[in-house]
Amino acid sequence: MIHPELKRFIEDRIPAFNPEIAEGLVYHQSKKGEEWIESIWRIVAQVFPQGLEYVGCTRCPPLEEVAQLSRKRSTAPSQLDLAQSDFYMVAYQLRYRGENLPPIYMRLPYFRRGNHITISDSDYLATPVVADPIISVESHKVFIRLIQIKPSVMREAYYYHTNLPNGGESVNVAHSRIWNGDTALRAADAIPAKTTIAHYVFAKYGCTQAFRLFAQVDVHYGTVDKINETNYPSSDWVICWAPAITGAGYGTKRKFVKPCELRIAIPRAQYEGNAMAKYMAAGLFYVLSHFTYRQHYMEVDSIYTWRVMLGILLFGQGRHEGALIDDIDVHISSMDRYIDRVVQAKLAEQGYQITDIYQLFYLIMSNIDQWIIAQDQRGNSRYGKELNVLYYLYYDITAAIFKFYFELLKVHKKSPDLPAAKIIEVMSSIRSAVVFELKKKHGEIQVADGVGGVMTLKATVTVTPQSETTKGAPRSRVTLDSPQFVFDPSHAEVNHVVGPTKASPSGVTRINLCVTMDESGRVIPNPDWAPLINACRSMMIGEYNQFF
Repeated sequence: MIHPELKRFIEDRIPAFNPEIAEGLVYHQSKKGEEWIESIWRIVAQVFPQGLEYVGCTRCPPLEEVAQLSRKRSTAPSQLDLAQSDFYMVAYQLRYRGENLPPIYMRLPYFRRGNHITISDSDYLATPVVADPIISVESHKVFIRLIQIKPSVMREAYYYHTNLPNGGESVNVAHSRIWNGDTALRAADAIPAKTTIAHYVFAKYGCTQAFRLFAQVDVHYGTVDKINETNYPSSDWVICWAPAITGAGYGTKRKFVKPCELRIAIPRAQYEGNAMAKYMAAGLFYVLSHFTYRQHYMEVDSIYTWRVMLGILLFGQGRHEGALIDDIDVHISSMDRYIDRVVQAKLAEQGYQITDIYQLFYLIMSNIDQWIIAQDQRGNSRYGKELNVLYYLYYDITAAIFKFYFELLKVHKKSPDLPAAKIIEVMSSIRSAVVFELKKKHGEIQVADGVGGVMTLKATVTVTPQSETTKGAPRSRVTLDSPQFVFDPSHAEVNHVVGPTKASPSGVTRINLCVTMDESGRVIPNPDWAPLINACRSMMIGEYNQFF
């Protein structure tokens, strides 16, 4: 038997494991999964059509769950999957005009101690995701983690002409795939252009108001007959116009492509030193240059014009404008709900007081260049990261709820009286089996290869970088000088520098069992280690800078 004093001596000097990490962070945080989905329903219910309300949820008893799983669908015979899956069923109740609608049944995952889950008789291991709160900056893009969508914002250099001595401006245009539905584009229908952040701003406000709101400038527009140096002398005005483009990639529309004839004039005092004015001008010409084959492409104060062009980028040129504009109107309307109270609180923690998606767009366009430059200088620090479970592992379920809301908006627009039968029809789009997407699409879920091993050696210390959470997504070519392999002194405290893997020689896919976190899963640096960490960082940066 070990001597009590020796035992106390050892315990005082050996760091204590973080019990949540040692037993499994997914195991612990997923206990709040049902509460998380409940909160999503309540967020969506705030903007339901009048008369429709969310009542609440209840766990289904075994007999009710079996009855739903074996329920006959269409003409197919009743079937019941007997393979073991660690799911349980919850019934969500809606009420319309005082009458309860049929419950919406959804299956939620149950994770066992050690982060294990069985799906279709196969054992899988779930891992926490290492991510930045809301806004994550990488070496070439910015990832935005909203509850409803998770878009990546990238940049594309664009040049336009001016009457300034330098002859023009080269600006990085921010673009992102914000549309969360299917596009079904054929190569012959596609326009070779990205959906830019500026395009969404123009589709919301029109040209004149967008420039006034975002860049605080008064823009005048027209053709060369109006916008010229006779009417707008260069001493007081900056005139901008688009470069010529070819018709490559336009399919049957190629012969109709011509140079963009629109010009804009901005007071010189408002233009000079105004980066946002340049971003907006670049965004304007980037979009219009791809639609010169359209007769009314220069009606830039018409939000209808911008929304049609946005719809063509998303759905192709072959779709009828009437159907196209309906979907885009609903899309733009739904974006007004992207910044909910949960996202607002997260952004406020980062120092950003944002209440709508367009304020977030402004933040991104204003800062994306500086963020990426700062990220390159900051390196691969783990401080400030958070270990997230609920957002990623329950994303398919939350996406199904938001898709239901999106389809409900479209039905409500077509039928303002909104009969109950239409709501029930839309409710049927929510599949209880959506939870099976865990084993298909999620990079943070992997087949368990050592179920009998010590869980603290692999199962509960494995984490997944945010960039690897989607299976099958195209990845850029990785080399040993990629930013993800750059060592930072914070790895010594937060990660496993003595347990590197072939895929991650810096050890960032393993978490230190003794790391400290707050309630949201954010890593808290140990102040006792700060002098040593900072000294190590200064030494590494100093030696690195000798070569530059």
